[in-house]
Amino acid sequence: MNALRPYNFSPTIIGVLGLFIWSLSALFTVYLDNIPTFQIITIIFFVSTVTSFLSTTANGNWSNLAKHPPFLWIIGIVGICGNEILYITSFKLAPPAGVDLITYLWPLMVILFSSLLPKERFSKSHLCSGLIAFYAVYLLLSPDLFNHQHNTNHIMGYTCAFGAAVLWAGYTLLSRAYARPAPELIGIYYSFGFIFSLGLHLQSEYWISPSLVEWVVLISMGALSHGLAYAFWDTGVKKGNFKLLSIMSYGTPIASIFFLVLFGFAEMTPSLGIAATLFFIASLIGSAPNKKDTKTQSTIA
Repeated sequence: MNALRPYNFSPTIIGVLGLFIWSLSALFTVYLDNIPTFQIITIIFFVSTVTSFLSTTANGNWSNLAKHPPFLWIIGIVGICGNEILYITSFKLAPPAGVDLITYLWPLMVILFSSLLPKERFSKSHLCSGLIAFYAVYLLLSPDLFNHQHNTNHIMGYTCAFGAAVLWAGYTLLSRAYARPAPELIGIYYSFGFIFSLGLHLQSEYWISPSLVEWVVLISMGALSHGLAYAFWDTGVKKGNFKLLSIMSYGTPIASIFFLVLFGFAEMTPSLGIAATLFFIASLIGSAPNKKDTKTQSTIA
């Protein structure tokens, strides 16, 4: 029997759709460069909260909230909201192409540590792909890191991007341990994030009225890249092919950088081209089937 069963195929495709939506996130974020950081986050979290609450109400899933353990609430609030705050902040401080690649180190982190989860395997190909991805980021950022007159803001931006990657990888791994999809919790996570970011905005920023196009981008981010995409990814990693989705995530920064270059927010320099190519190579190596995994899957099938 084929190891790829129908019930395992559809959730994986759903997870891939989430990755595609996220490939547009960097483009959306840099377009909002004139809007204060926590104002952006507040609006996005508000739209995401409303969208999620409406979805939960329409599906009649409010009763499921009591079924989820407290640890899932905690890792969701810290992982998702913390990731978003660091992600958007990083784009305010550093060049978008470099930030984008750093944030997409999270698949490497997931693969390297996924061997700690039940029924998951770690292979040399995963380690090799991770090292290549790290080298790609190093190659792109080396002018900033080793220039004695580097921009301190860039270093802070890169640090925030790395922190966002760590938080998202941690959330992905920890939520994977709880196999039941919990889309109704997404709105709860964002409601806490909305209150927190609103407080920081009122305390440290002045409101800047977005233009009509900026409002469209903000609402799109809240409903899609910070709403549907999380629900899609949550379903994908819990019910789909977890390792395949992690590996396919390497293609997301390539698509994301393509959109940045296409719309003029990044320049296709030789170092950027090489780094993106290395990420693609890393994805090919990481997706190579492991003999032990293939043998195990055939036995199970």
